[in-house]
Amino acid sequence: MFYQMSQRFKGDLKSLIGDLFSDEEFETGARAMENLINIACDQSNFDRDYGVYLNDSQLLSQSWDLDKGCKPEGMLRKIEILKGMPTDGKMLANFYTDLGFYRWLNEQPIRQARRNDPTNAANANNTTGEGFHLMTADASKYAECPHFFAHYIRLYQTRNQVKAHDNPLTGDFVMYMERIKSLFVVYLDQCIQNADLINEAYEQELIRSSIDYVAYAKEKIAELGSFEHEFLQLHWFNEEQTDFAYDFSTSVKFIGEAGMGKTTQMRAMYLQLLRLVAEGKQQLLPVWIDLSELSELEDLSLEDKIRRDIGEYGQYYRILLKQGIPALFLDGYNEILSKDNQDVVRRAFANDVDEIHRLYEHVLIALTDRSRKSNPPILMKKVNVYTSAGMSMDEIREYIRLKTGGEDEKHILDYVSSADWVSVTTMIPAKLNSLIELLRDGEEPENEDDFYDRYLEYILDREANEKKETQIDDLKYLLYLLTQEMEDSSAEMTRNEIVKLWLPNLSGNLHETNRLLDLAIRLPILVPGSSDKVYRFAYSQYYQKLEAGF
Repeated sequence: MFYQMSQRFKGDLKSLIGDLFSDEEFETGARAMENLINIACDQSNFDRDYGVYLNDSQLLSQSWDLDKGCKPEGMLRKIEILKGMPTDGKMLANFYTDLGFYRWLNEQPIRQARRNDPTNAANANNTTGEGFHLMTADASKYAECPHFFAHYIRLYQTRNQVKAHDNPLTGDFVMYMERIKSLFVVYLDQCIQNADLINEAYEQELIRSSIDYVAYAKEKIAELGSFEHEFLQLHWFNEEQTDFAYDFSTSVKFIGEAGMGKTTQMRAMYLQLLRLVAEGKQQLLPVWIDLSELSELEDLSLEDKIRRDIGEYGQYYRILLKQGIPALFLDGYNEILSKDNQDVVRRAFANDVDEIHRLYEHVLIALTDRSRKSNPPILMKKVNVYTSAGMSMDEIREYIRLKTGGEDEKHILDYVSSADWVSVTTMIPAKLNSLIELLRDGEEPENEDDFYDRYLEYILDREANEKKETQIDDLKYLLYLLTQEMEDSSAEMTRNEIVKLWLPNLSGNLHETNRLLDLAIRLPILVPGSSDKVYRFAYSQYYQKLEAGF
């Protein structure tokens, strides 16, 4: 797959320019030149075909075709790219400017040589480059100058003449060889100067080309297995009311209360990307990380998790991130747990995400969270945040069909159609799923109060069992204490609102109390009240159940 420089060509090259470089320099430059050809920019007709031409031609013969061989733009453009230069690479003069070629004019040997060059003598003391004319300069006057100055001049002139179809070599074999020599002196000089950049880029390309993306994606799709039936896509939109679309170049975040369908939506996005990779339409490594596992695997960092997920390619972790190849799907940013101090773990993980986004800006990051504000600092500035209005009746019917697989489907649909409160109750998938489970167990809620009484147990059990939340019992007790405070509150307070100022009195650990309160809000069992100082229970049924102490 990769171009390899032949020993014959290396021998010709050594004979042509070897006297200008030490053996070590020549080997370094030749190796970097070979690697550069393998990663060459497709622009300006510089690619592996060009390397093949160099290999197959007789470099020391006058039969060498200058029109085909003198194409430095592609070579130099790729070096520009590797060095992060902003130029477009269309004009060779751009490279000379970026290289610092005109700054060399200030050096005494070059300034003296300009005085001996009739076309530039009048501007010998000009160090800005404005008075130096590359096309009219007499390269022979600069033969003893540093930086291979004469060869850079001669290459520029040769390249322009060839582009203008003005072959400068007819009948002058000595000049012909000088021009070819200048071409390869510049190539080798630039390859030596930039060998580390070139070789690192080649290593990255070698790694990229060695990845079996299709096999990776097919294996991940197979792992999803029966989960695929749950990938119901709801209507998601951002602050500008723009609908969510699969754009695998922009980091995204799905937010909403527990059971809104955030994980389902992001898993659908993950699956869609895997399918594109499996079809050969994308070259990415989608990585799914369930952050609730952090409580069980606290010794694993984000890097450890990514390395583990991409398997055999984990050894190239940082190289792949630099190329933007892993696409990170981080489910449950709000669910990062620690037995001792959840905030410390979450903060450390947020820093890891932030660092990846800062160092590797091309890496796609998709998150689910229950809050907009808990974004990592840098990621928050660029992530596109989406939320959902919930489920339409058509989506409710489709969800029931997918969930039941035909069994009890008609009975459940009939109940949904006949219960006037169901459309409100089933605004999000978790509520609908809870209702489906009740109906399939033969338990029909008598009314909305009856349903929400059961739904509170459902979301708390879901949080404890599926989301690995370890402090559900503590949360229940805190909410019970709040209901007691509400019962004992003054007449000025409404019975369905909770004053923030009570919180310090309910627990000796204010930090822990605030964390539990935050959990209650994100579920949401509590929602904002009439001002920013109070909360209320999302449904009166929650209040009644919690007051009774379950």
